[in-house]
Amino acid sequence: SRFSEYTRLDGSETDHSRNVGGIIKGVAPEAYLYCRGDAVLPTSTDLYGSWLSDWILALFGISHVDIPIQVVTRSNSTNDTTAYDTNDRDWDDFIYDHEIPTFNSGGNTGLGTGNVRSPGKGLNISTVGNYSDSTNAISSTSPSVDPDTGNDKPEISAPGTSVTAGGFTKSGTSMATRHAAAFTADSLSSYSWLQYKPHLAKAKQ
Repeated sequence: SRFSEYTRLDGSETDHSRNVGGIIKGVAPEAYLYCRGDAVLPTSTDLYGSWLSDWILALFGISHVDIPIQVVTRSNSTNDTTAYDTNDRDWDDFIYDHEIPTFNSGGNTGLGTGNVRSPGKGLNISTVGNYSDSTNAISSTSPSVDPDTGNDKPEISAPGTSVTAGGFTKSGTSMATRHAAAFTADSLSSYSWLQYKPHLAKAKQ
């Protein structure tokens, strides 16, 4: 079903946004979603006032220690080379400064030949590949070429093939990324030690 507990700060709904919102609702039903359409980094106003985007989905779980649980997940990606660019750097800095687990879709550039798309080449961001649970294999469209930094990308894979949610059936790393982000929100809700050190969520994967 559609994700009903959300606030759209900008932009409009699409089949894609309804699908990924439905995935979040299915995996983390108590999460609240904030969405916005511009491809920009969250600002301090976003973080502590309003929030985020069509491809940046902020999840708030249920905290047992009165610490707000925040997870960012995004799909819009650029840069099909192996180069680490300013977009990757800026997102690395954002994650480091705010200690918010952040997930980016790897892109759909091809298994074995496709480069992970920026900002998924960053060291601090968790990049997600597309796993097909029906074939028990990584999707042929999921990227797997590591960036120039030498870090293994994507770090994790999640179900992203023919996922029905929000009234639509979609495939891609966008769908996989929402599974990973929503699962992390649930983990943060379940473990108080992780709420105090959310930057460890990437290591826990």
